Amino acid sequence: MFCMPFIWAQHKISAVFTPAENFEIAILYKISTQNLSYVTYAKFNEKGQLSMSLDSTLTKGMYRLVYAMPHEEYNFDLIYNTNEDIEFKFNQEKGLEFTNSQENRLIEQYRKTMAAIDYKIAAAYRKQPLDSTLLRQLFETQNTKQSEYEIQSKYLVVHEFIRANRRYIPSSYEPLKKYESNIKKHHFDVVDFNNPILLSSTFLIDHAVEYVFGLTDTSLLTPELVEENVMTLNQKLKSAATPQIRYDIFKVIHQQMLEVNYEPLALDISKQILMPLAITLNDYEGIQAMHDFERTAIGSLAPNFEIEEKNSTTKAKTLHDLEGKASYILVFWSSSCGHCIDELPQIHKIVSDHQTNDKSIIAIGLEENPYKWNNMKYEMTAFTHVLALGKWEHPLVQLYNITTTPFYMVLDKEKNITAKPESLEDLLPFIQK
Repeated sequence: MFCMPFIWAQHKISAVFTPAENFEIAILYKISTQNLSYVTYAKFNEKGQLSMSLDSTLTKGMYRLVYAMPHEEYNFDLIYNTNEDIEFKFNQEKGLEFTNSQENRLIEQYRKTMAAIDYKIAAAYRKQPLDSTLLRQLFETQNTKQSEYEIQSKYLVVHEFIRANRRYIPSSYEPLKKYESNIKKHHFDVVDFNNPILLSSTFLIDHAVEYVFGLTDTSLLTPELVEENVMTLNQKLKSAATPQIRYDIFKVIHQQMLEVNYEPLALDISKQILMPLAITLNDYEGIQAMHDFERTAIGSLAPNFEIEEKNSTTKAKTLHDLEGKASYILVFWSSSCGHCIDELPQIHKIVSDHQTNDKSIIAIGLEENPYKWNNMKYEMTAFTHVLALGKWEHPLVQLYNITTTPFYMVLDKEKNITAKPESLEDLLPFIQK
């Protein structure tokens, strides 16, 4: 006699995705503290319907459903408590709506309810004359609703998120500045950075990002205020979170800084927070990534390279040897690049027409051979030309993190990087001023 194990399907995920033609396969992962574990996959039918069986070996917690490529962009998290089916609708424009699942519907309702109260409080503070009685009533409602949802979610997975999301709520009327100050001061009061449920979700990262960007009127946000928020957050997390959690949080915040064009602050985060944490955690890939970023970040000294350009008064052998100009513009280009062939003559004409002597253009040709480059450089005599044979294999490509041509970089007189225009249109103000 022998026994064969059987895994019985216990519950399932059922969904409808629209527009149906945009979806092919969905993959489900279980989220643990530091990684994703594959669970199962399913194909969408021609109507965009999806059905996934969830077997009895699965444990309660956070799961991630990936529905398109790239995986890190097209996904959402959901809660599975092993006691219920999960049903929802997903539309690419309208988003996600759960139609069955106590856990997921409850967090959805909680967020909508609390967001509506937050909106009313903000409106009451803006209204003149200010009605302090109305504000006290709204604070009471906020406190009551928070408590109701905490009681309703008790013994559920979602309880951890609802409890950790409890905001500072005044017991009486407070002037706006004091109220906003207290919200920031108490933002992490009830957050447990070691809670396994919170760790297996994006909650801690989202909560930290909200502290940096979301607790102040966006019209009042300045780079200086954002920097203050970042440094205060770092101090708060030093005693509350492990190095790994801090590292994960600040990697996301670092990327957010780049997306909102706060690159100098991203550089500070890299040097002061991420690099020390990467070293502590022995993350050698992270260390290299920080080195690569810092090398060409706005605010850094541009990496040096040979140019050997002669003029009437001096012979400069390297970029750092150049002197006498208020700014220097690096242009990485190639004679086989259509955009380069179109844009470089335009830049040359503007520089020549302006007859300016306060800036210098250094054009670095990434070439397989020198023949076409030689012919073109003689048509652009106002530039300092550098030949980089080997094209994408040349050391300057990695040194400057070049991924496309043309690539522009603006330096000040000390050769510090001040801007990285992404197009000719963005570059023109630096040439013409």
